[in-house]
Amino acid sequence: MKTTKLFLAACLLSIAVACNDDDDSSSAMTSEEAADVIGSSLAVNSSGLTTVVNASVDGTDAALESSDGGRTAACGYTNQLTFAATSLPGALITYAYDYNYSYILTCGNDVPQSFAATVAYSGQFDAPRLASQHSGTSELTVTALDDEATSYIINGGYNRSGSFQSKIRNKNSSTSTVDFSVNDLTVDKTSQKILSGSASVTITGSVTGKGSFTYTATIVFEGDGTAKVTINGTVYIVDLTTGTAEAA
Repeated sequence: MKTTKLFLAACLLSIAVACNDDDDSSSAMTSEEAADVIGSSLAVNSSGLTTVVNASVDGTDAALESSDGGRTAACGYTNQLTFAATSLPGALITYAYDYNYSYILTCGNDVPQSFAATVAYSGQFDAPRLASQHSGTSELTVTALDDEATSYIINGGYNRSGSFQSKIRNKNSSTSTVDFSVNDLTVDKTSQKILSGSASVTITGSVTGKGSFTYTATIVFEGDGTAKVTINGTVYIVDLTTGTAEAA
């Protein structure tokens, strides 16, 4: 009898574990789906953080070169740009965005100290694993403007909110908000390549018919065109051009 009871207890335990595993796999949003949303929010081809970083570097260069009188004469520089961007015909990832950028160069003792890049944007993209319609804002500050520095240092925030349609697993439809905090992003002044830096990100929202979710993640920029995203202990490698997130 004792052996039978132990056997039954073991069976019940295994069933409970199996049920827990099922619950994890069918949660409102899986970590894999969250990695896709974060990856797309980083990538150039879906107007992610990398796109805004590139535009901020371009804006900084333009500000510092804005006057024939040299760097001091550039103090007080401001500029606003409004434009649209669309993907090329036949592209694997299609997109269409409207942007509104605002730039301000700040000086101290007539020497350029920092460059503020603020953007509001809206648009959509369609990629193999994810499609989205969303809008967002970003406020980035660029420093290390002196001629001796070979790289800019960028800090600030970036976010987007909207609808996201997953094309993998359960093909969940969600309404999500993604918030980034960027820390000491180092960008080569010549190549605009992101060399290093980190970010923290929070993604919140709800999945149609399944409820709400919250994920936090850490991001380390690897300097090779990728970023390492860690969610719930799982590491994903994100391509900063395409946004593809692959488990390491």
